[in-house]
Amino acid sequence: MLEQRAADRKPFPRDKQKSTNESQLEEWSLGPSHYGFIDESCLTAERHGAIALVSMRLGAFGKVREAFHDPFESWPSSREAKFEYVRGEAKAQAASRILLRAFELADQGLIRVDILHWDTQDRYHSVYERDDAQNANNRARNLIRRVCVDRWIDARSWVLYPDKGSIVDWASCAERLQLGQRLGQAKRFQIRESESGDHNLVQVADLFAGAAAFSANRPSSLWGERNDSPRLSGGDRYKRQVVERLLEELEPRGVRRTEGRGLSTLRTHKDAAINFWPFRTPSGLGYAPRRNSQSGIRTP
Repeated sequence: MLEQRAADRKPFPRDKQKSTNESQLEEWSLGPSHYGFIDESCLTAERHGAIALVSMRLGAFGKVREAFHDPFESWPSSREAKFEYVRGEAKAQAASRILLRAFELADQGLIRVDILHWDTQDRYHSVYERDDAQNANNRARNLIRRVCVDRWIDARSWVLYPDKGSIVDWASCAERLQLGQRLGQAKRFQIRESESGDHNLVQVADLFAGAAAFSANRPSSLWGERNDSPRLSGGDRYKRQVVERLLEELEPRGVRRTEGRGLSTLRTHKDAAINFWPFRTPSGLGYAPRRNSQSGIRTP
C-alpha cells in the first residue's frame, strides 16, 4: 500500500536542526527501513535530462547526515547548494568537497548514488508533441525501481524525499511501482516532497544530477578549452572544473565521459555504489508518450 503524508506525523528533521536521534525520524507503523533523497536537472530546459537518487539504510542516516555537515558549511552562500549555482572558484571547490564526501560514504557502504540520464533527441524520445511530464514520470519510475527494488533487495519500506516543484508526479510513480510488485514481496513507498534547502541530501542529489546533465549537454570542444578562454562562460568554466574533479574519482570506478552521452558506468562496474546510467531504448519499445495521445504507447 502506498503511504501518504498525514497531519498527525512528526515532520522529518531538517538539516539545520542539531538532533540526529533516529527515533525522531518518522512515526510510521514498523518504521521505514530505507531513505531516499531525489532531485533532477534539465528535465525540460536542455537536450539531456537527469534524475539522481541518494539512498541508504535507516541505521546509516545519522552518520551520513553528520558526515556532510562540514562540506556543506564550506558552501559560500545562504542559498542551497545546487549545480546551477556553481559560479566562481569558492562554489566550485565547495561542490567538489560535497561530491567527494559522497564517494567516501559510498566506499564505506553507507550510501548509494544512482543517476539516470537520457537524450530527448534519441530515437525513443524524439517524437512530435512529446509529453515531457509523462516521460519524466516514466524515467523516475525506472530509477526508483532499479534502486529501491533491485539494488536494495533487503529493503521493506521506503520514505522518499524528492525536491518540490518537479514536473514528476512522485506519488503516482510510487503507486504504480507498488501495484507492479509481486504479491508478498512488495516494498512500501511513502513520498514526502521537500524543499531542497531543507535537506542537504536532496542537494547532494542535485549536484550529481546537474553534473550528469552538464557533461552530456556540453560539446567536446568545451572540454578542450583553456580556463581563460573567452568561449567559456563563467558558469561553464567552474561547472567544468567540478565535473573534471568528479571524473578523477569516477574513472577508477568504471565511469567514462563520452560525446553526446555524458557520464556512464561501464557494464563491468554496473554494481558500483555510485552509478551513472544512460537510458537506452530497449528493442521494440516504441516511442515516448505524446500529449493528448490515447494510442496506448508502451513505456517502461
